[in-house]
Amino acid sequence: MSKIIKCLTLMLATFCVYTGILTVYAENDVQITLDRDVESSFVYGTVSAEGVGADELIELKVQNAQGEIIYMDQLYTDSSGKAAFKYYHLTSGGTITVYARCGDSVGELSFEHVSKMDIDAIFEAIKDSRASKSVEKLRDIFEENSAVLGLDMEIYNRVSDKDAVYKFIIGDTDTEMNAVSDAINEFYAGVSAVAIKEKTISVKALSDKKYYSELFQKEALIPKKNNGTSVLDTLGEKAQTGVFSRADSYAYSKKSEFGSVLCLYTLTEALRLGEWQDVYDLLAAYDSSGYINISFDDYSRLSNKANAAKAMIGKSYSDYADIVRAFKAAVAEEQSKENKSSQSVGSGGGGGGGGSSITMPTVVNTPEPVKELEPADAASQIKSGRAVFRDMETEAQWAIEAVEYLYGIGIVDGVDENSFEPNRQIKRSEYAKLIAAAARDVSSGAAVHFSDLNGSEWFYPYAVKASELGLMLGDDMMRFNGDDYITREEMAVVVSRLADRLKMTLKTSRTADFDDQSAISDWADEAVTYLRNAGIVNGRNKNSYEPKEPVTRAEACAVLYKLLNKG
Repeated sequence: MSKIIKCLTLMLATFCVYTGILTVYAENDVQITLDRDVESSFVYGTVSAEGVGADELIELKVQNAQGEIIYMDQLYTDSSGKAAFKYYHLTSGGTITVYARCGDSVGELSFEHVSKMDIDAIFEAIKDSRASKSVEKLRDIFEENSAVLGLDMEIYNRVSDKDAVYKFIIGDTDTEMNAVSDAINEFYAGVSAVAIKEKTISVKALSDKKYYSELFQKEALIPKKNNGTSVLDTLGEKAQTGVFSRADSYAYSKKSEFGSVLCLYTLTEALRLGEWQDVYDLLAAYDSSGYINISFDDYSRLSNKANAAKAMIGKSYSDYADIVRAFKAAVAEEQSKENKSSQSVGSGGGGGGGGSSITMPTVVNTPEPVKELEPADAASQIKSGRAVFRDMETEAQWAIEAVEYLYGIGIVDGVDENSFEPNRQIKRSEYAKLIAAAARDVSSGAAVHFSDLNGSEWFYPYAVKASELGLMLGDDMMRFNGDDYITREEMAVVVSRLADRLKMTLKTSRTADFDDQSAISDWADEAVTYLRNAGIVNGRNKNSYEPKEPVTRAEACAVLYKLLNKG
């Protein structure tokens, strides 16, 4: 639901401002800003005063033209000296005045309120005119009520063929109008389609403007890299130019096409000119958004997914179907090569710790058995040998096999092509991605919403999945705390829950307690003991578990690897 700015009028002024939020400085330096949502009838505002700091009292009063008090409140300023308010306004139309007092300073701001009944009448007139396919009536309604609806008319006033805007609205039968916000968004879609066709403004400029930006849904639909940066923003200049020049040439006929087209061109230009490491993240993001339908089952079983990804790079694609066909062909080709090579390659000897090397599962639904390893998650070796990630050989040789295995089935990635940073402590955001990938085919339970996430974080889909499965939960304030490091006892609880979700039966044998068993939190003691007895976790420094210490990337992989190969 989009917020629509109402016409705000200063009591002593002789004119109205119809677009943007009106900000008023009274002579006494009190500032009031207002914003109104015409659909919900909420009025939002902020009040501040010159030189005021935190925790200062502001008295607020809202009156109608008859002097009746509609709303009163006592506000306290935040650290920036501002105080916010919101109230529900469902009265009849007329002049409304907001009064604010801070100490000896007072300020006032008036605006013309339009009743919900009037807004509903305008909306019904828009629907009727659209149903009757009357371009003239639609044009009259939108133009005459532009201030009431809070429309930004700047781009509209620049297009030549204004009737084309309303022909677009009438012709876009895929979009239903169930609320006034739908009508307003459809207006912006029509303006955009005509402005792009007439080359009045570019898609890039439109997609960065308020009101119009929601059409392109860059924040929601363009995937982000692990550092939180949009893939579109990180494409080279040549690729970005290709994205927007193609978007500028598209003939838009319905609102749903704006986001879809921008996503398609971002994906195709990234494949044509980007890096192979982005392919999986791009396809996975678009698959989850509903634009493409790709099965990653065969891809996840490849020992070297990079070869399939590289096979798609440097080529041009016409549409989503073309990309899906190319992806399936690249995976099938690489799978065929690995199936042939697996017939002649057996298990080789490994050094340091006596573990034997793994032949990666390459045949669909026929993974080769993996030899069980001695209990270890940090102190004892899993395998030493030559690693794909060079820093594994020098920093965490004991975990090479675990990292290589999880990398081969698509659960972990390196920091770059040659580095894994095994001894870096892992954050909850990163661990959510790891654990969600490990549970890739498990059905979800009830969703949990976190108060500190808004959906734009790179790890948001992984946090949501981990929470839906009951693997990673928030604190007592329902915060996910993605920047916090996950501790060793927290890891044990999550891994124990994952084993339960995967319906694993782990063989256990009684082992001695850790020397610091009493330091393990009560809520984690059972999980740590269970995994210790199953040979999934081991101690640091001989027999100390160090439950409150952060987990390293190598340790996280080692524990998960042994769980997947012991269940």
